[in-house]
Amino acid sequence: MSPKSQEDYTNLHSISEDEARELVKRVPDQESVDSISETFRALSEPTRVKILYLLASEEMCVHDLTTLTDSSQSSVSHHLKILKLNDLVEARREGKAVYYSLVDQHVSGLFSKCLEHVEYEE
Repeated sequence: MSPKSQEDYTNLHSISEDEARELVKRVPDQESVDSISETFRALSEPTRVKILYLLASEEMCVHDLTTLTDSSQSSVSHHLKILKLNDLVEARREGKAVYYSLVDQHVSGLFSKCLEHVEYEE
């Protein structure tokens, strides 16, 4: 995001023009903002949240995820595809079975922070 010119900050109420310029400089670029938005969009479906919760514990195949989420195989596969496209899960093949896991600890951390936030609010 490019910083706005000085005159754009003359009508601020709670922060100074200098603070506004500094804040705007720290806003992530548009590509990063779009990626963050897509990640949260991928997390906006309850079944995907359940899948991520389960995969945070251990690697699992579609059959196990289907059973544990009480969903159809096609539904779980669809959700896994979306999670994979958003770089939240990865797959590895072993014979005929495909096993899914979280891409890295960042995903687990993001998920645990969200859970911590929700439980704090309760």
